[in-house]
Amino acid sequence: KLQILTYTSGVYQVRVAPLGPRPNRVSLTVEHSAEWAYLSLRDGASVELDAAEDSIQWDLGVSGVKIRTNGGTSGAGQGGAYRSEHMRLEDVATGDPTQCIEDQSLAEPGPPSGETFSGNPILAEWYDYDGQTHEVSPGGGVFVVCTADGGLARVQVTRYADHQLSLDYDYAGLGREIFQ
Repeated sequence: KLQILTYTSGVYQVRVAPLGPRPNRVSLTVEHSAEWAYLSLRDGASVELDAAEDSIQWDLGVSGVKIRTNGGTSGAGQGGAYRSEHMRLEDVATGDPTQCIEDQSLAEPGPPSGETFSGNPILAEWYDYDGQTHEVSPGGGVFVVCTADGGLARVQVTRYADHQLSLDYDYAGLGREIFQ
């Protein structure tokens, strides 16, 4: 689909969106380590990169409990995130890209160390930490993620165990603000 928004002095401003069907809900599991693993929510796959900060091929980066989007201090894309008021993925019907918060410099998780990393302040709240058992578990809720290309995805972390983070998501598509 193509919509011409404006035309001024020979310059068109347009909005485009794919005509084909969107993929259904996707589940991904990421093996975490000290290194960042990068994911394309558009393709439903891991992405191997030499310079993540210059690429728009990825949408989420994961390293342990830390998550980043491809925007702000983390990347060249239009990435960001906000927390939905819903607790189930299927209850999030629409997304609003103007609500997405970009990545910034954040304090490393754990005891205060003065160390920082580039990550998303909204997605930093995805987990609960039990100080007695030292276990991490998903805190519940759904996040709306703005992808590197300006599209939207609804994302929910479903599991964190055995050095793996699992999430379910649904990519609405470029130019779409409605999830089906």
